[in-house]
Amino acid sequence: MEDYYEYARIFNTGNDELLLSKFFSFPFTFTTPFSNQSYETYESFLKALREYHRVRECIEPHKVVYGKGELFVDLDIVFHSCVEWLDFPYGPVRPGDTLLTRGFVHYTLDSKSRIVHVAEMYWPAGYLNMPMKRLGGSDTQRAALDALIAGFNAGRFEAIGDYYTEDVTVEFPLNEQLVGRAKIVETYKSIQEKVKVNLEVKSAICDDSGICLTAKETFQALVDDPDFQIMPLKAGKESSRLILIVISLSGGLISSSKSITLE
Repeated sequence: MEDYYEYARIFNTGNDELLLSKFFSFPFTFTTPFSNQSYETYESFLKALREYHRVRECIEPHKVVYGKGELFVDLDIVFHSCVEWLDFPYGPVRPGDTLLTRGFVHYTLDSKSRIVHVAEMYWPAGYLNMPMKRLGGSDTQRAALDALIAGFNAGRFEAIGDYYTEDVTVEFPLNEQLVGRAKIVETYKSIQEKVKVNLEVKSAICDDSGICLTAKETFQALVDDPDFQIMPLKAGKESSRLILIVISLSGGLISSSKSITLE
């Protein structure tokens, strides 16, 4: 492996098939503080990796040392969760959660510079890490957006509050405006006591200054709600619409958000 940063770039896209076909050789052994596993084939490791990467993992190398037949890397590892995995090896996670840890990884290479053994060690999550910019245009920040949407859909509003600045403003299609992280979390929680709201992202453009996305927004009434601001709803009934959301970012956090109805 001549360029570890290219390895990290592909790793962070979440394309495990490309990662394994380009950089790994089999049989392959993977050693962590939690287990020591051997994989005889590409297919067997890909299956294990897909299960493990139910929680999206991204890496940021700080220092790479190249040796003869080996690499030693000091790196940050970020996990963005769209699922609930309470016995996840690095700590329990739920939709909307992000874990950040620091690790050392040793790679053993074969004669063709392909990886045949990985040995990893980690500090506890949150230890020896710099604060990160959650949202933006990088692959890990796009993964954070996925986790944010999953957290919203799961009703984990305290968790997704961490994605907002303290003085954030949010404007809804009917021109209602909310100011402040605490007010937004309180309002979301109040709404979903009666109506379950689900966002399905159709497209998203992201960079360090903002996000523009289209999404299908579905309302499902948990109880009769004749006064629901979008439309009167009866228990068990659903209604959907397509919306455009324009988000401004400050330091990787949402500083303002405005949504309009498209159809």
